[in-house]
Amino acid sequence: MTELLSLQAAGELIRNKYFEGECILLKDVLEEFEQQIKMVQNMMEAYDRVAIGAGQPERATNSERVGKIVTEQASARAEYIVALAKSKMLDDFDEPEAADAILKPYFLEGLTDSDVSEGTS
Repeated sequence: MTELLSLQAAGELIRNKYFEGECILLKDVLEEFEQQIKMVQNMMEAYDRVAIGAGQPERATNSERVGKIVTEQASARAEYIVALAKSKMLDDFDEPEAADAILKPYFLEGLTDSDVSEGTS
């Protein structure tokens, strides 16, 4: 759920920062995306109704917490998507070292110390 919502928010961040608010997705992609989000929201609302109806309101969705998670994930996703675009552009201009340098931090953050010492990824 948060992954889908954060992807939507990342698209909005990129659209607003780099495209003056213009939609950056194709119409059919945008419609499919919105449909998936609506389905997730409907499932969350149904779950919340059941939890509250069962006398367990503490099990209902914590919208504030979800919002914080989505915001954090969206920012990270937007940064990664922009880095991918920059890397692709640099690679297209025959600058493979610079392209790799842009993406290197994103690949290294997923490695553990044992991965580095063993030379694996």
